[in-house]
Amino acid sequence: MVSLPQNELISVCGTCLLQFDALILAFSDKHDLGKFISRQAVEDELGRYKTWAGNIGALQRGQSSLDERLKNAPDVADHVRRLLLDLSSGLGRCKYYSSSRWLEASESLSFFAKGLF
Repeated sequence: MVSLPQNELISVCGTCLLQFDALILAFSDKHDLGKFISRQAVEDELGRYKTWAGNIGALQRGQSSLDERLKNAPDVADHVRRLLLDLSSGLGRCKYYSSSRWLEASESLSFFAKGLF
């Protein structure tokens, strides 16, 4: 496996794919995530992301890659990188909030709060 520098767009795009996959796998847990977001909605967004990445060459190497095409526009590359990092971070937060430990804690707090009011 080829190791990519963390700042290459292809690497950040790949991380987003992994985050999408991790979130989709969270739906196979025993907890009901459907009250927050549906698996189908996440899969639909993953499909849109793959289409976008494919259309602009974000997951390709060589002359047709997004990294290569933005080589002479570092400000645009940096902006795209920051947006992809934001997406990755958001997907990671979704995965965290879908974790069983967080769901159990939120259900406990919800039950406790109902008793207060």
